[in-house]
Amino acid sequence: MDKKLSVLMVGPARDAQGGITSVINGYFNAGLQNLCNFRFVGTTSNGNYFSKAVAAIRALKDFTQLLPSCDIVHIHLGSGVSMDRKNLFLNQAKKYGKPVIIHDHRPLQRDFSHQSASFINKNRRFFAKADAVIVLSEGERDFYLDRQLCDPRKIFVIHNSVAVPTKRYFSFSSKKVISLAQMTERKGQDILIKAIPSIIKKVPQAQFVFAGNGDATPYRNLAHQLNIAQHCNFVGWVSGRRKEEIFEDATVYIQSSRDEGMAMGLLEAMARGIPVVATNVGGTSLVVHDGINGSLIPSCNINMLANATIKVLENEKYAQITALKARSYIEHKFNIQLNLKQIVSLYKRVLAKKRNSTDGQ
Repeated sequence: MDKKLSVLMVGPARDAQGGITSVINGYFNAGLQNLCNFRFVGTTSNGNYFSKAVAAIRALKDFTQLLPSCDIVHIHLGSGVSMDRKNLFLNQAKKYGKPVIIHDHRPLQRDFSHQSASFINKNRRFFAKADAVIVLSEGERDFYLDRQLCDPRKIFVIHNSVAVPTKRYFSFSSKKVISLAQMTERKGQDILIKAIPSIIKKVPQAQFVFAGNGDATPYRNLAHQLNIAQHCNFVGWVSGRRKEEIFEDATVYIQSSRDEGMAMGLLEAMARGIPVVATNVGGTSLVVHDGINGSLIPSCNINMLANATIKVLENEKYAQITALKARSYIEHKFNIQLNLKQIVSLYKRVLAKKRNSTDGQ
């Protein structure tokens, strides 16, 4: 790797809550900063609207100061207002003539459902300024192509990935069912909660841990309405040692999403050797192969979710076999070290193309 290659990455602050932060911290923990001259600017923070706005203004100032010394800019894109905010950084990078990679983490089909033609055109204008666009799965690449969001030659599929711990985490005796995801309708915690009455009829000692940022009030209320509140624990956003403690005590991990890009919590659970049940949305089918390394079920199917979870909670042999295969699959296909090689290769490719284009002028 050419040590002179300097990368300026833009995304949520490293202490912010959410899946994109997990991806960015995964890069740091895996040593991307050792492979290139690497600088990072956090564009948003935890807190209210005002604090987020102040963080964005400061970030743009820092970004502008660092731009002249960088070779390439890597911008992480999320849902909601993220595009409007990141457009400021994209425009500034292009003003300085820097090649830009946009890393799109959005659950595309859900974010684009019921959107107007003006929204589609806004995306097209945004991506027209990028030199490359990273999407998380082949399905999302196909969505880009179908909607003609950008030049097909710019699109690169790089899956999310995680580090594989040296030890395996799995506790069959605990009967702990865990879910690590933002508390939103898209992530489908309500679907899991509605499955709990059926699950505890078969496994009365089962306990459910919901870890994730967002407002848990509607989900607590739903649990009370179903008379299962005593089986549910809403712990909020977790990271570091607290997150590992939850993994260590888990019997099964549930990803009950209505839509996904590629869920980091799911990858982390599989890497730790925890049996998983996941809905077949987004890039999940690339990771979970039904009956082999986990259970893959249709989205919003409460009965199938309950039955798949019960199967893991009652059958230790099945749980052990699928979990070991899940861990092995992540190690060989979704390992962060493989991901870093793809990222660095793309940096080189984009920069070389930019330099060749400039030399040809």
